[in-house]
Amino acid sequence: MQSLFDKITQNLSQLALATVGLALIVSNVLLVVENRRVKNSLAQSKKFVTDVGYRFSGLTARTLDGKEESLFFSHDGKQTFLFVFRPSGGYCLQQYPYWQSLIKSVDHEKWRIVAITSEMDTDVIRKHLEDNGLGGLDARTMPADEMAAARLGYTPMTLHVNSDGFVIRVWPGLWTGGFDLTN
Repeated sequence: MQSLFDKITQNLSQLALATVGLALIVSNVLLVVENRRVKNSLAQSKKFVTDVGYRFSGLTARTLDGKEESLFFSHDGKQTFLFVFRPSGGYCLQQYPYWQSLIKSVDHEKWRIVAITSEMDTDVIRKHLEDNGLGGLDARTMPADEMAAARLGYTPMTLHVNSDGFVIRVWPGLWTGGFDLTN
């Protein structure tokens, strides 16, 4: 027969184990909740090129002459329209007349127009732009995985970047104009 002291000791041991187990469960739940909070906070703080307020820096693309250049445009005080296109994109073909109209209407002393694509064959790009009335456009190439990482994979897309290098507005998909160019 167990003594009263042995029973109390056994019950206290079981209670201690249950308490430790409960403490571990609670601390695990708190860690999971904190992990989700931090993850959400980081996800919200990361800006992409297509986010209004993003500042262009660190992104590079190749000119059609093969020169690697930064897409940070604010060094000369001009505002920029960045056209994102894909030569094989049907919607891009529908977008070109609006881009042509924009190219003709902007004051090129105040505005720069640059096009970027994931197509890496510069001969294909030149021919495509010439055939579609956009010859002479300052076109650049960027690998598809880098464009996707910067969220520039959706075509066509038009971005307005101010003279300080910040994205002011993004038009994903077909954009038919309607922007006051006097700014």
